[in-house]
Amino acid sequence: MSWWREQDYLRVVPKYPTAPRVPRTKVCSNARSSQMPVKRILRGFSALRRSAIFSPARKHPRVHLSTEVRVEKHDLTFTARSVQVGPNGMSLENAPQLALAEPVLVTFALPSGSRVKVSAVVRWKTKELVGLLFDPRDRNHHIQEWIEQSTVPV
Repeated sequence: MSWWREQDYLRVVPKYPTAPRVPRTKVCSNARSSQMPVKRILRGFSALRRSAIFSPARKHPRVHLSTEVRVEKHDLTFTARSVQVGPNGMSLENAPQLALAEPVLVTFALPSGSRVKVSAVVRWKTKELVGLLFDPRDRNHHIQEWIEQSTVPV
């Protein structure tokens, strides 16, 4: 039996993050007792900003890393480009050949100079990006150490 189950990792990823819905009936009043709808207050914030304000911090930080990644699947080997790396996975661009729940072997270099070779499975996919989940049996502590030393988490 494999370490992952296909039905656990197939999910639909929205193209744009959504913010929590604010009921239109709520109003807030200022000191002059004039009514200003909440919708008007939040109009200046984009959906992305609202979701960043109201969402909790990530459990596992991600760091921007743009490097060449060698991807090997059972019948094909190709090169893609990484976008973000975290201790449990990474996102890639230029990898439309991958299908959901497909096991792969990825090889890439961290800026610290260490080469990483880890098994992964395709967890999510959009038009531009593919998300990989690293195999928890692989020891990828060097990725975690590099992320902790990095100064700009996402």
